[in-house]
Amino acid sequence: MTQTWHVTDEANLQQVLRRVNLTVPGRADGRTKEHTERFSVARLLATIATELKYPFALAHEDRPDFVLKFPASQTGIEHTEVIPENVARASFLREKGYGPSVHFLPRAIFGERRKSAQELKSEILRDEPSGGWYGNAPERETASAIVGFAQHKSVAAQKRGYRRFDANWLLMYNNWPAPAVDLGEAIAIAHKAMVAQGCFDTFDRVYVVGSSELAVTDASRTQIIKLVDPGIEC
Repeated sequence: MTQTWHVTDEANLQQVLRRVNLTVPGRADGRTKEHTERFSVARLLATIATELKYPFALAHEDRPDFVLKFPASQTGIEHTEVIPENVARASFLREKGYGPSVHFLPRAIFGERRKSAQELKSEILRDEPSGGWYGNAPERETASAIVGFAQHKSVAAQKRGYRRFDANWLLMYNNWPAPAVDLGEAIAIAHKAMVAQGCFDTFDRVYVVGSSELAVTDASRTQIIKLVDPGIEC
């Protein structure tokens, strides 16, 4: 179902966000991509509120996931969650009560094969440590995932049926498993590869939502902004 948020000014934006149910359920409790999309775009709008032009309407649609409709222009926003498929599936099993409630942080490599349910269950029960991260390995692995997901979305945006607008953004919700990630360093590493791969020929700007920061990057720069949380439950 298409949903539209109508916003008259910056103060009204905060009122609108507080009225919308932005709770993200657990993976075993009915979470859908619409939950994470609303969660991410609400944090994005709250954080860049002073940069936006008013009034505007935000329509929750498809291909891309959102359209920001200003009086004189429109911006498309495509959303993706940066998380390994195997980790997401394992999280679902854990939330269903499978395996220990406290466990080691899993380690993942972007592009790894899809594991069977039995393999995941065996790994959950063994609960073996990954061997640890050294130096800036958390940032490099997170950057590799950001680049991989951005490239995937860039390819998808070239397919028939994907709509282009005056500006086109990619919004990424970072849930890649890695300890104490410096998002600024990760996005700086990712930026070089995204430029080389032509990501910014498709998306004018890429936003990465972290736990407490928002990374902003385009073809020429990267920036880290403190994330504004408009009363969102996660």
